[in-house]
Amino acid sequence: MKNKILVLAGIVSILTIFGISMALHTQAGTVLPTNEAGIDSSVGFTLETSFPELESTFPILETKAPTVSSEYVEEIGQRFGFTGEAGPAGTGKIGMLSEDGTEHLMVYEKSGAIFYSVPEKMSPVVSSQPDLPSDAEAIKIAESFLAKMNLLPSDAKLDKVVADKQLESEKSTGKVLEEYDVVLQVVASAREINGIPIVGPGNKIKVYIGEKGEVVGLFKAWKDVEISKEKANIKTAETAYTELQNGKAMFLTANLDTIDKVSIKNIYLAYWMEPAGEEQDSALPVYVFEGEAVNSESQAVPFTAYVPATSM
Repeated sequence: MKNKILVLAGIVSILTIFGISMALHTQAGTVLPTNEAGIDSSVGFTLETSFPELESTFPILETKAPTVSSEYVEEIGQRFGFTGEAGPAGTGKIGMLSEDGTEHLMVYEKSGAIFYSVPEKMSPVVSSQPDLPSDAEAIKIAESFLAKMNLLPSDAKLDKVVADKQLESEKSTGKVLEEYDVVLQVVASAREINGIPIVGPGNKIKVYIGEKGEVVGLFKAWKDVEISKEKANIKTAETAYTELQNGKAMFLTANLDTIDKVSIKNIYLAYWMEPAGEEQDSALPVYVFEGEAVNSESQAVPFTAYVPATSM
C-alpha cells in the first residue's frame, strides 16, 4: 500500500468565522526570546568567519500598522471580489468568506497582515503533475496580482520560487515512488534599510500559485517602517557569539538535541520583525548567525540563529 504525503510550508489550523469552520494555512513564527533555547552545552561551535565591526549604537526602526476594523477588512475583501460583512476569525483576527465559501480572507488586528486562501487549491491531492508555470512566469503572475490588488509594496522584490510537494511513498519502506510539485510559492526577499536587512516571520510576502497559474493564496506581513531618531546600545558580536554558545538565542534548526557541532560561516546585523499576531511599534537589531549543523549521524543541515543585539 502506498501513502500520499503532502509536504507544505504552512501549518493547518481550524478557525471559525460566522460558525463556519475554515482550514487555513497559518504562518508559523516565534517571538524572539531572551531565555535559553535548549541546545546542549556539549555542542561544539566553530567560527569560520570574522566578527563584524560595528558602531556602539544603532538606530531603531519605527513600525506602523494600519488600524484593523471590520470596515477595513471589508475594503480589503472587495479587492478580492468578496461581498458581505467581516467578522471574528479567531483570536486577534477579522475575516471574510466568499459568497460560495471557497475563498477565505483573514487580517491580523495587531499587525495588519493579510492571509487570503483557496484552501482546496492550496493543498490539492493529485495523481499526476499539475500544469504549473515556470519560475519566471510565476514571478510575473505574483507581481501582477499584488499590483492589481494594490498590495505590492514599493520596496518588495519578488525573486524566489519554491514548490510545495506531494510525495507518494511505500508504507513499509518509506521509499518515494512519485513526487509532484502541486503549488508554487513566490517569495519576496528580505528588504533592507540603509543596507541592513529586515528579518523574522513578520516581514514576509508569499504568493501561492496553483494549476494553470491561478493565484490560490497570499500571505503579506509587511509593515511600513522608518528610521527613528532614537538609538539602541549594541553589544559586540563577540558577546553575542558567547550568548549563542550558551543557548540564549532563537534557533531555526530542527532537532537541537541531536546536534553535535555547529560551524558559523556568516554573521551580520539585521532588524527583527515579530510574527503577524504580535503587536510591535519598533524593530530592534539582532545578530544573525548562519552556518551548518552536524548531528550524531554526521548529517549536515543549515543552521540559523538570532541573538538580540541590544545591550540590556
